[in-house]
Amino acid sequence: MNTREILEMINGTSLLKVMEGFGKLVQERIESGYEAYLLSFMFRPLRGSQAHIHQKMHDAVCRAYATCVTRVHRYPNSKNGKAQQLIWLVVPDRPVPKHARKQAWEVKLNGGVHMHAIALVPPYHRMKVPLDVHLNEQQALYAQGDLMRLHSVYIDRTAEKATDYAFKSVARHTVDYDDIIILPRTQNEMPGKE
Repeated sequence: MNTREILEMINGTSLLKVMEGFGKLVQERIESGYEAYLLSFMFRPLRGSQAHIHQKMHDAVCRAYATCVTRVHRYPNSKNGKAQQLIWLVVPDRPVPKHARKQAWEVKLNGGVHMHAIALVPPYHRMKVPLDVHLNEQQALYAQGDLMRLHSVYIDRTAEKATDYAFKSVARHTVDYDDIIILPRTQNEMPGKE
């Protein structure tokens, strides 16, 4: 199942089926040799309307992806690069009451909104270290502009649990399907040259 099939499935389909679709995509990629990681994006204080803040977060995630994708493949738009793509499934997350409390400033920052992603790294890539090590060692490269911190953890247990965790705001109905970011974008989503 590819991302296009999942997006087509979203229209008129129950939330449970959508969650199953993303879980199936992640599991199929892992079985074909991809490595899976859970990413967490924390942002600097952002000002403006909710829509403006969400757009700034979206742009920061896309910028981080653009930086990372060239570490995976030197030429990501080449035939080989497109066949073995780095995939990020990104979802905004909102805070909920928990037993383990976060720092007060983290909860107040941007209303507590941050983002989670499932990153799928293809089996053949040019990185010398695993993605989690790369991202944690190269924070200065990624934590720029509106992005304050990008944390990564290798998914060594069930992909289903990790996908459920990353997509928990969708399950809670605190975000819309339109808030889900699937990278790489399709050719139709790319801005046109004028």
